[in-house]
Amino acid sequence: MTEILVATDLHGSLARAKDLAAAIEREKPALFVFLGDLNYNGARNPLTDGYSPREVTALIKELKVPSVFVKGNCDSEVDETVIGKPFPEY
Repeated sequence: MTEILVATDLHGSLARAKDLAAAIEREKPALFVFLGDLNYNGARNPLTDGYSPREVTALIKELKVPSVFVKGNCDSEVDETVIGKPFPEY
């Protein structure tokens, strides 16, 4: 079992979110920490392949692991609202 699994920068990519969910299922971490940039890609960046923030949000909300989310430079209060957890700024 992995103690802590850390991920970042999904930017709304459903393929990456599915890979992350598979890693969490495989590794069974005691804690999942997401270091920002969950859904939005940022004004200067192209959309990710398979950009699907609604599906990414639904998949992340289904994860059955204690989790902590940190606000990234592309995250907003909307991300906190749809995930249902605060994204503190560190």
